[in-house]
Amino acid sequence: MRLFQKFVIGFIFLFGSSAINAQQPKFEIIQPEIFAQRSSMTHAWIDYDNDGDVDLLVCFRDIPNMLFRNDNGKYVNVAAQMGIAGSRATMGGVWFDYDLDGDLDLYLGNMDGYANRMYRNDKTGFVDIAPKNGLDAGGRAIAENPGDHSMAGTIRPSLVDYDNDGDFDIFVTTMGGTDGFYRNDGNGKFVNIAPELGLAHKGYRGTAVWADYNNDGWVDLYAYGELYKNEKGKFKVVTPDVVKNNVGGYGSVWADYDNDGAMDLCISSSNHYILHNMLTKENARRSLKVMVVNEKGIYTKAGTEVRLYQKEKRKLIGSRIISAGSDYNCQSAMAVHFGLPKMENVDVEITTMTNDGRKTACLENIDPKKYSGKYLSIKVDNKGKIVK
Repeated sequence: MRLFQKFVIGFIFLFGSSAINAQQPKFEIIQPEIFAQRSSMTHAWIDYDNDGDVDLLVCFRDIPNMLFRNDNGKYVNVAAQMGIAGSRATMGGVWFDYDLDGDLDLYLGNMDGYANRMYRNDKTGFVDIAPKNGLDAGGRAIAENPGDHSMAGTIRPSLVDYDNDGDFDIFVTTMGGTDGFYRNDGNGKFVNIAPELGLAHKGYRGTAVWADYNNDGWVDLYAYGELYKNEKGKFKVVTPDVVKNNVGGYGSVWADYDNDGAMDLCISSSNHYILHNMLTKENARRSLKVMVVNEKGIYTKAGTEVRLYQKEKRKLIGSRIISAGSDYNCQSAMAVHFGLPKMENVDVEITTMTNDGRKTACLENIDPKKYSGKYLSIKVDNKGKIVK
């Protein structure tokens, strides 16, 4: 059966009913004096200072970016004092611990000819080390006199362990330039391998999202109308007609909406379709989803790393990161998904950020079959320990 026959278009219609909940929901605007700003380009909820509550990054194209520190429920814009308030037409940002020191660092993709930024989190401030690490260009030219909307730039950075080596690589889409794919060599250096992998697309691609759509243990890529199958670190275009004919622009997201184990694709085309993944039941069930929350069950662990190993063998199956920003003005709060080459027990390793550095904990001998149709939820405290 050809690939396009394995996807069908699904529709979700949400109906409200006063009979379900007669009480009118109530919301209020908090701190309008600092949040009443013009339209932003991207945002992310993260705990950049490892104090256990969620801070907020908000980026703009025409005014300086803002980093709101959460001080016991009150937000303070600390972008200037932390060194990341520059106005550089930011369109996307991702947080991850690139230098393995136990706090989240920030990679920003910028438009209008501005260089991209790789901000190392030094706790008291952020330092841009993108030129040193080869991450400033993002696959396109940096303008001598940036600031014009007609100039090329980066739109969306995304994180992925495409080669199953345990660290996170950076893929960037562009407008008016060429996409870049920066392999993390594990020593603080990144190398652009987009040309050799056939991913150096020229022109415009507003979105790129990753998921193991066929559950073979290798993360695949959807990028603005194209589906790329990851064949053990090499990529092959396998775009079915239903994907090609419904191009997703600024925002797209993978999600297992029906909990069958296969990742479905939602695209922000003119019709906002959901593409239902038609894997066989046997292949769809060959997967495991993992959610990481704090000891109270609250979603504060963005940027936490999740790795799956073959039981007792320490052979890596794959790596995922709890979403810490990526696509257009959105952030996932869903469990991370792993396709499994074999439906066998696995060890689940969780690496969290703490004030005492990176902390790793492990749940051993997990049977994926027990979590079919749901996800494995793991609670981790601020010291990096798994709690009941």
